[in-house]
Amino acid sequence: LFRKGLFQDALEKYTIKLNKAKDEKEKSEIYKKRGECQFQLRDFKEVVDDLTQVLAFNENDEDSLFKRGLAYENLEKFELALNDMK
Repeated sequence: LFRKGLFQDALEKYTIKLNKAKDEKEKSEIYKKRGECQFQLRDFKEVVDDLTQVLAFNENDEDSLFKRGLAYENLEKFELALNDMK
């Protein structure tokens, strides 16, 4: 669904999968995919929330840090954005 540009539909599917996830690693992967959907939908607060969950599992996930930084930038939280993009 994501590759077809159906971001809202993909987001809903990932949310269902999140509720069925068995462990933290699986949840982290789903949060990351949900964050991507929300970024495409320009829901930057939700991007920050989901990618923060990913980073709680793996604080060095560069993709999540960068994408969360972009979300912070869009929310005009420039200092937080800069911190993530270091």
